[in-house]
Amino acid sequence: MLGEIALWAVAILWFVGFWTGVFVLLARSSRKEAARIAAIKQARAPQSPDFFFTFFRSRGVDHHIIDAVHDYFQGWIGVKDFPLAPQDDMEEVYRVDMEELEYQVIAWAHAWKIRLPTTHETIASRPLKTLEDLVLFLTACEKEPPKKRRSSCSPREPSA
Repeated sequence: MLGEIALWAVAILWFVGFWTGVFVLLARSSRKEAARIAAIKQARAPQSPDFFFTFFRSRGVDHHIIDAVHDYFQGWIGVKDFPLAPQDDMEEVYRVDMEELEYQVIAWAHAWKIRLPTTHETIASRPLKTLEDLVLFLTACEKEPPKKRRSSCSPREPSA
């Protein structure tokens, strides 16, 4: 009986110790990430808040694309008024989940009615690493041609 109580005490102490360690490591990691983001923001303090927008507007990029990419990455980094820069590496600076970004690009393509490249075309192109790559990729995508709709009044072709 006493051995069983001791075993339970050891198990509880191990459990509490393990999870305390996990939470300490997570808190330390979170503080490091916050400090990293704050350092980037501080280093970019002299940069105009509109730098991201003017950079792409000067290249003739549609404002819908600029606004959508800006809002997405502002939301992803979670820091109010974080100064985005076109040369930022999406994975290193923003720690973006590339699979999540892929789903977002598909959603944008659907909303803007643009055609994304096929898998074969994508393999032939260079990878998207920076915000500039992403914005220019979205700009280069072709508008989808309008789909032909059959009217209920139009004659149907006879089936063979």
